[in-house]
Amino acid sequence: MKNEFFGDINDYRKYGLLRVLGEVARVEITVCWMLTPGEGRETDVQYLNKAERCRSFDPELFDFLREVVVERKVRNVKALEGANILPRTRFFAEMLQDDLTSRSRYFEQVRDFARGVQLVFFDPDNGMDVKSVRIGQKRSSKYLDKSEALASFAAGHSLLIYQHFPFQEREPFIRRQARDLGELTGTEVLFSYRTQHMVFFLVPQSGHVDRFIRANMKVESQWASEIKVERHGAAPESGRAERHDRTKETNVQSLKQRVRAEVDRLAPDLLATSRFLHANPELAYEEHKAAEHLTTIVAQYGFAVTRGVAGLPTAFIARTGAGSPRIAFLAEYDALPGLGHACGHNLIGTASLGAALAVKAVLNLTPGEILLVGCPAEEKGGGKIPLVESGAFAGTDAAMLVHPSNRTEMVKLALGMRELTVEFFGKASHAAASPERGINALDAVVLAYNGVSALRQQVRSDARIHGIITHGGQAPNIIPDYTAARFYVRALDLPYLEELDRRVVACFEAAAQATGCRAKVTSAGKDYHPYKPVYSLAGLFQRNLESLGESVDQGPVDRELGSTDVGNVSQVVPTIQPMLQISSREVTCHMAAFAEAAISEAGHRGMLLAAKAMAMTAVDLLADAASLARVTAEFQGHASA
Repeated sequence: MKNEFFGDINDYRKYGLLRVLGEVARVEITVCWMLTPGEGRETDVQYLNKAERCRSFDPELFDFLREVVVERKVRNVKALEGANILPRTRFFAEMLQDDLTSRSRYFEQVRDFARGVQLVFFDPDNGMDVKSVRIGQKRSSKYLDKSEALASFAAGHSLLIYQHFPFQEREPFIRRQARDLGELTGTEVLFSYRTQHMVFFLVPQSGHVDRFIRANMKVESQWASEIKVERHGAAPESGRAERHDRTKETNVQSLKQRVRAEVDRLAPDLLATSRFLHANPELAYEEHKAAEHLTTIVAQYGFAVTRGVAGLPTAFIARTGAGSPRIAFLAEYDALPGLGHACGHNLIGTASLGAALAVKAVLNLTPGEILLVGCPAEEKGGGKIPLVESGAFAGTDAAMLVHPSNRTEMVKLALGMRELTVEFFGKASHAAASPERGINALDAVVLAYNGVSALRQQVRSDARIHGIITHGGQAPNIIPDYTAARFYVRALDLPYLEELDRRVVACFEAAAQATGCRAKVTSAGKDYHPYKPVYSLAGLFQRNLESLGESVDQGPVDRELGSTDVGNVSQVVPTIQPMLQISSREVTCHMAAFAEAAISEAGHRGMLLAAKAMAMTAVDLLADAASLARVTAEFQGHASA
């Protein structure tokens, strides 16, 4: 709505419809104007000089508009406030911005403002969302996203939505829009009010249908030549005043719209959580503030929280729902030394939180259980490994998280990794006076390093071996009696990782034998396992992400790989970790610039998209048995790694 349109012929019909609905249906109404800045072109109001033709539809309303617009020359919706010309109605008259963050906050304020009313009227410039303008982009304030309206419907309000006619056949257009609204809301009966240039869609709560039927009879008699009333869908059964059709309520697309709307509703709190985590970076196994913040929120939403899982003080599992399927969202929240959240874990943890809360909102419509798993120490320490070993994921049907990146990709493999420490023990002696009495441990570690370097030529192209000498001696004039080195051995499958381990250790042993030293080899920590992809699960996520307007730029799945403890989870439960772009290509994870991206508007847009796409993917698994069966079959069909 623009103030310069106030009082034109379309407004006359609009306010006339609202007056009938308020008076006859006896509903309290909130009008959300969805105001946008003016463009300096007032619409025509010549009808107000044609009382003999136009006044009879609603004389009181006509006289009011004539006085305000013609005599007082006021073109502003605020003229309605306090005038009592629209009974039982209150007005939300804030300006709507284009950007996603402001928009999410705006509709959250609308829902708070509308508490206690039965009908919310949305009055966008052009109507409901179109494919050519993505919500959050320039000019998107002219449109209402259906998920934004759905959030108000989910809060118990009936909806009235303005729609300008596009350049297409009107009857099929009205039927399509009514059908889509019915599928989204699970509503059995809807109404449309068609005028010369526009149509209004009324989506009633089941308990309001009879009221609006009475009001429609008044609309048809009072505005017969100006407003055409049409009913869509099947007739309601007698006595179903407060009961929804559960079959349609559990329709997958309807549930997806509900979780999208819930993420929008939660957006201000999610943004605050992301900012809190970013402002309070904590290193591996020290994430006390982060764990407390996240568990406090989920507990407030009714999740049962278990802290200190697997003996890790900053790990937790929050549960809600019951039965099968069981879906886990993985929340990471540790930071990097000196760089803070340069890997974007503030976004990862918050997106998983948002997805879990959104799906909880529909668990009354579909069976299943949701877990939010708090995973410390991804950057150093492999915190998910003890979670896996403790059985935290037993009985879980799927796990997911989304990682921010400089490219949007659905599948990226990860290498299994074992960290080896080798120590060589020799015999010290004066390097000049009596070298023959010494046993040189430095020679041993150098031979070991060179042996591994030679070995690299003979390994598969998908394997990696790299290391450093951590201790090389004390002084040049002392033959070192102790040296040490650390190596990472990586491979795309566990059997080959074991083979490489044997060959690397053989290099260490050969160096010890050649120099007369004693070698001690230890595995430092737990192995990181390779990532086991489940392409059917990644495909579900991709379709959901693309339905939100995001494009995928998938590169080779086996290039530029690292290692992650998500791989360990993927060996025991179908798991995805898609990448979602929040920065330009030249900015990569573990750069200071990436920490800035993780708190930027682009970062937060990506976080909300990730939360929505994960929640929608969970809906696929919870409400569509065939989707879950395909994921399970693919996972079980993999050869054991």
